[in-house]
Amino acid sequence: MFGRYKQRAAVQDAKLELKTILQLLKTKTILLLSCCMAYSGLELSFYSGVYGTCIGATTEFGAAAKGLIGISGIVLGIGEIVGGGVFGLVCKNNRFRRTSVVFLGMVVFLGMVVHYR
Repeated sequence: MFGRYKQRAAVQDAKLELKTILQLLKTKTILLLSCCMAYSGLELSFYSGVYGTCIGATTEFGAAAKGLIGISGIVLGIGEIVGGGVFGLVCKNNRFRRTSVVFLGMVVFLGMVVHYR
């Protein structure tokens, strides 16, 4: 008897949470963030899935192409670790706020994209 009551209460709570989430999705902040998150997701998908495959399929690398896939994965991993470490160290310094560090990362990234095109 009490089991049904708990199930109904859980369903009511889930409906309320879903309604709250849908209301949040309509806000300006979440809409702007969703564009940034979608871009980040596409970019990470490229790096994790397409980039290594493209290196392996490049015929100009010859027999070394398959070995370069692993090396590129290692180098990307090292870059992520170093970038995360630098971000953490810079954020510990009270002179720089998190927003400034994120903006610096965006500027460096865009500079790299423009430079290598």
